[in-house]
Amino acid sequence: MRRGSGRDAWAPQTDGRGPRLGHPIRSSRSSSALAIRLGRGDWTRLGRCDSARTFGLGRAILAAVRTRAILFDLDDTLFDHWRCTREALEALQGVYPAFRRWSLEAFVARHSLWLERYHVDVLAGRLSVDEARLNRFSRLLTEAGEAPALETAARVAADYREAYVAAWRTVPGALELLEALHPHAPIGIISNNVVGEQLEKIRVCGLEPYLDTIVISEEAGVAKPDPRIFSIALARIGCEAGEAVMVGDAWENDVVGARAAGIRAVWFNRFDAATPGASDVEQLRSFEPADEVVDLLLG
Repeated sequence: MRRGSGRDAWAPQTDGRGPRLGHPIRSSRSSSALAIRLGRGDWTRLGRCDSARTFGLGRAILAAVRTRAILFDLDDTLFDHWRCTREALEALQGVYPAFRRWSLEAFVARHSLWLERYHVDVLAGRLSVDEARLNRFSRLLTEAGEAPALETAARVAADYREAYVAAWRTVPGALELLEALHPHAPIGIISNNVVGEQLEKIRVCGLEPYLDTIVISEEAGVAKPDPRIFSIALARIGCEAGEAVMVGDAWENDVVGARAAGIRAVWFNRFDAATPGASDVEQLRSFEPADEVVDLLLG
C-alpha cells in the first residue's frame, strides 16, 4: 500500500441513506494484507458467536462468559505514538533553537496540548491532518517567542512529520501478543482518527496479518466513546458485546466507552497513572510476557 492509498480504499460509499461502511476481510490466516469490500451484507463473518446477549449484565456474569473477540485501540495501545512523538520533538530541538527554551518533557506536554485540541477538528472534518499539524507548530513557534512566517511553520511541520514517521513502531510486546492471541479469537482495532493515517501505521508496523476488522472513526461516522462504534466492530466480527474485551489506553474513550457498550474493558496503563474512575476495571501495564496477558484477556 502506498502512503495515503488507504484513504481511497476505505472511502465510504453512499446509497442515499447515509454512509456504507467498509468491511475488512482476511481471506486466510496467513494473509499479509486486508482485502476490503464496501457495502452491507456481502462479507464473510469470522468467529461467529452464538451465545446469548449479555448487554447490561454485571461484571461477574461478563467475566464468566468466555472471551471470543479481542478489540484494541491503536495509538498508544498497539502503536507507540508516545515514543514516536517524543523522538520527533527531540529531533526538532536539535534543529530549531527556539524549541530548546523548554525541556523535552515540557515540549512534549505543550505539543500534546495542541495536538489534542486540533485533533478534535480533524475528527469533525473541519481540518485535514496536514492543516492541523501546520496550525499546531505555528502555535508552538509563537509560544517559543518566534513570529513564524507560514513557510517557517510549514518547514517545521514537515520536519516533524518526517521524524515521526521514521520512528513508527509498535508498543513493546504488541506484535508478540497479537501472534499469541491470533489462533484463539478474532482481533479488531477501533481507532479515532482518519483512515489513511491509521491504515498506514498498521501496514508499516506489521499488524495486518493478525486483524479481522478495523473500525476507524472517519469511515464509521462515529467516534469513541460512542457505543455505536463498538457495535460496528462487534457486528463485523459477528460477536456479542458480553463475549468481547476492549483493550485501550484512553480511559474515557476505551474504558468508559466499551463499558457503555456492554463490553468488558481492560485499561492499558503502561505509565502507571492514577485510576480516574471505577476501581474494578482490570489493568495492564505491559504486554509482556505475552502468555500471561493472553490468559487475562481470554479468561
